[in-house]
Amino acid sequence: MRAKLLAFLLLLALGPLALAPVTCQAQTKQLPSVEWLMSLARLGEYAVAPDGKQVVYAVSRVSITENKSEKDLYLTTTDGKGTAAIFANKKGAESSPHWRHDGTKIGYLADTNGLTQLWEASLDGSGKTCITSAPAGIDGIFYLPKNQGIIYTSRVKLDTTLAEKYADAAQSKARLITGTLYRHWNRWHDYSYAHLFYLAPGKAPQDLMAGQPYDCPVPPMGGLEDVAAAPDGSFIVYACRKELGASRGLSTNTDLFKVDLATKKTTNLTAGNLGYDKAPAVSPDGKRLAYSSQAMAGNEADKPRLMVLELATPEKKTDLTDTFDEGVAGAPVWDAAGTTIYVPVHYQATEQIYKVAADGSKDLTAVSEGRQNLTELQWATEGKMVCPRTAMDAPADLVLLDPKTRKQIFITQLNKEKLAQTSLPKVESRWVQTTDGKQELVWHILPPNFSKSTAYPAILFCQGGPEVPVNQGFSYRWNFMVMAAQGYVVVAPCRRGMPGFGRAWNDAIIGDWGGQPMRDLLSAIDDAATLPYVDRKRLACVGGSYGGYSAFFLAGTHERRFKTFISHCGVYNLESMMGTTDELFFNNHEAQGPFWQKPQPKSYALWSPHRFVDKWDTPTLVIHGGLDFRVPEEQGMQAFTALQMRGIPSKMLYFPDEGHWVLKPQNSLIWHREFYAWLNTYLK
Repeated sequence: MRAKLLAFLLLLALGPLALAPVTCQAQTKQLPSVEWLMSLARLGEYAVAPDGKQVVYAVSRVSITENKSEKDLYLTTTDGKGTAAIFANKKGAESSPHWRHDGTKIGYLADTNGLTQLWEASLDGSGKTCITSAPAGIDGIFYLPKNQGIIYTSRVKLDTTLAEKYADAAQSKARLITGTLYRHWNRWHDYSYAHLFYLAPGKAPQDLMAGQPYDCPVPPMGGLEDVAAAPDGSFIVYACRKELGASRGLSTNTDLFKVDLATKKTTNLTAGNLGYDKAPAVSPDGKRLAYSSQAMAGNEADKPRLMVLELATPEKKTDLTDTFDEGVAGAPVWDAAGTTIYVPVHYQATEQIYKVAADGSKDLTAVSEGRQNLTELQWATEGKMVCPRTAMDAPADLVLLDPKTRKQIFITQLNKEKLAQTSLPKVESRWVQTTDGKQELVWHILPPNFSKSTAYPAILFCQGGPEVPVNQGFSYRWNFMVMAAQGYVVVAPCRRGMPGFGRAWNDAIIGDWGGQPMRDLLSAIDDAATLPYVDRKRLACVGGSYGGYSAFFLAGTHERRFKTFISHCGVYNLESMMGTTDELFFNNHEAQGPFWQKPQPKSYALWSPHRFVDKWDTPTLVIHGGLDFRVPEEQGMQAFTALQMRGIPSKMLYFPDEGHWVLKPQNSLIWHREFYAWLNTYLK
């Protein structure tokens, strides 16, 4: 009591100064953390109205407590001046918004008695009506032009299980496997296939792929960019890989098929090309088709060419990227006149929108610029386009881009207030000379409130893919803002194998996983270690997938550069990987053949991390998912066993219900906390 009285008398003596708010504390900004990351609103699918003046878009928000995300739809104007209004807020996730072509209704997917169905509502959100009753639910939709009906995707069971074949073994879960790709990414084949359905006005749905044991969209990550419609709604074009048996897992041969909706006649437009053909876009006059095409069979990282063919004579094809040293990075979009095509392109660790003359008379030229990724464009009014935009330090928002001036304005700013209250790390680019005299772009992400007089521990980030860029995507796993905010300098090299720096740079990784790409990674961290603000005695190496492979490989070849390694879903043994992975074409091409081939490709002897285990001596955290069929869990288990048997400090973080990525909110929370706890143990 006496102490409280003395404190009160002191306050009276100090007067107003004692009672004034401590403004410096109130203005302190928060640092990015895993909780901050998971609190961000996430932009989802979007659709621009037929008149180009409005846009409907999905926003999801994560609930850690409920261990799931909730998705709602919003409606605003494309000029950036409108106020976003919630369009649908039914309990559960509304997704895949699409406009009816008369602009009077918006369709979207929502849960209906445990199945996802198509709903429609007026623009003010009223009059919500369920339109479909697909027995297996619906995965995707779009409206045909001129109100000619709806195309939707739904799964159709075609295969017979052993339990169905043998009535007295009805509870058995046994499988009889007769071909490759019997499991893919994170799911086993469930005896059903994704098919396209045509729902004409007043008629029953028609399966456009009836009886076919093939999928559209193409799994595992294909969407409705695999399907396009004629301007008059008379036909559609879809991408599909029609392979069975052993060749299914070895092939990248997707073709484009034209279906006449009146007669159901189906024509293969790209027969003879053995690589991917996808992302079709029909010209405004309905006579031509633009699409992305890869010529090389079995090579998912082959140059994606921008092609145009004549629908009347599909053998007549034009490569619009023939003299361009990069491939395209997304789906093409025609202008209203049908004279110009716009498409995303990788450019020096960014993703920009380019245009090209549809007749090939003019080369590709950029219509956007800056440290950003722009993707999935749709037309708005006055020759402007809507694109999702991300950057390393900016989660996705919609922007309006003027391709004539390259100027853009934000349509949405989903996290404006939260970002304003956050002290974000600084992103810098740096060109580093590699061991063979080339120039390598390296991103440095510096901690908030960075000081050049402080020596920070540093993280070498090894990108996966391997033919995937370190560009301006905003990741919810390998988030550089959160990494740097823990007090680390993040070093993220654009090593050999990444698009955006010419085909020679991109293709140099094939058959050379542990060669020059590894030397590129070491060039980046060695350069960083010369800087006064990097403590060369406190370096870590982390990565996932091929990045996890990089961590395992460097663990045996790093010559004591690193204090610790973290490998997430990393490849450890190239031989056992070949026998257990799903997409056989990937390893077959990257290693330049299977390990039993004579003579054996050099990759197995030179570049498999398990051959260098005798040199491992550095603490390592291994992370893996039980549903990862791209890099099966045995890869992580083999590596962890080797670490344990050699007496090297190690742990294995295992998620039985996750695949190649960790997607469940509470699992994500654990991933981040264990990841940074391990780093802090060895770097701080």
